[in-house]
Amino acid sequence: MRSSAARGYSLLFFLSGATGLVYELLWVRLLYQAFGSTIESVTTVVAAYMGGLGLGAWLLGRRSDRHTRPAALYGRLEIAIGVFGLVSPFVLALAHRVYVSAAGALGLGGGVSVALRFTLAALVLLVPTTLMGGTLPVLTRAFMGTERDRLKRSLGWLYGINTLGAVAGTALAGFFLIEYVGIRASLWATAAVNLGLGAAALALARPLEPVPVPALAVDGPVAPVAPVAPAAEAGRTLRRVGLGLLGVTAFAALLHEIAWTRVLVMIVGGSTYAFTLVLLVFLLGIGLGSAVFTRGAAAASETAADAALAQGVTAAGAALLFAFFSLLPRYIIAVFQAQSWGASQRLVALGLVIGGVVLVPAIGMGMTFPLLTDLVAPGGSGRGEDVGAPTP
Repeated sequence: MRSSAARGYSLLFFLSGATGLVYELLWVRLLYQAFGSTIESVTTVVAAYMGGLGLGAWLLGRRSDRHTRPAALYGRLEIAIGVFGLVSPFVLALAHRVYVSAAGALGLGGGVSVALRFTLAALVLLVPTTLMGGTLPVLTRAFMGTERDRLKRSLGWLYGINTLGAVAGTALAGFFLIEYVGIRASLWATAAVNLGLGAAALALARPLEPVPVPALAVDGPVAPVAPVAPAAEAGRTLRRVGLGLLGVTAFAALLHEIAWTRVLVMIVGGSTYAFTLVLLVFLLGIGLGSAVFTRGAAAASETAADAALAQGVTAAGAALLFAFFSLLPRYIIAVFQAQSWGASQRLVALGLVIGGVVLVPAIGMGMTFPLLTDLVAPGGSGRGEDVGAPTP
């Protein structure tokens, strides 16, 4: 990909990351208005968001390997996300009506009622989040072309700028858009940005040469499969274990995010600000932890041990966090007793202290994901690569 186009797509992907997190926070508010129960709304959106990202990466990542113009495919995905963003208030309202009708007709209550709300909302949100999940592998394919040795560099760069955009979008939605612009107006404005991103991506893709499709992606293996050596089989076993650990780590990470949000809601009130703060620090910690790994140069034999160390940092940070929560009410009282401070100063004082403590386990999680990914990647060296702008 030519350098000018690479820079253009990098900017688009930064903005795409911002819009994705704006959607997440706005959909939480929409679900809260429709279904009530803040923590259930947060859980539903986070589950649908992460599930959709995984599903989209799997489905559309496979398709991108067979697509000769992945940069144009990325533009179409952004347009589809924008279209859903425009209609999402109406679709979620329709899901609410279906829930009310079904719950009333069947006399549902308790856990069954909660499960129905979760299922309807998650199914609706799974559509746009699956499209969002496909943007990273599709654009990575466009950046690396057929050169597999550029995979880590392209993936690391795109993931990094997308995460920075997500941090910006979280702060923008949580601290400005919801309060001063409104939910529906913010959704429509964000959708317009996605439509603009899609149009710009298609325009940038026109002069680009088609990307050759690897023969393996079309015709299957072209040579007989050689017997598997014991060392190769051991490597496959290690990758399977690594994949299992990735799943467990992701489960624990999202469990932490929901639990921290729940605790902050009970202590400081304000569900939107609590979720925004946790999400903001969570993303920042993952980005910093990933940067720590990519700038390091761990030997292949040390990768698994380093992943265990990163998990240890996460556990220690989580323990510190819960110990801090027991002291937090006293700190809040002290902050609000400072007569010379205004509302914004108190919010900053709370945010800095809470964010600093949440950041520790989040950094550990950010280190764990790329470490385990490097461990399970076929042909992975176990070493971090310096991340820079993709070369033309």
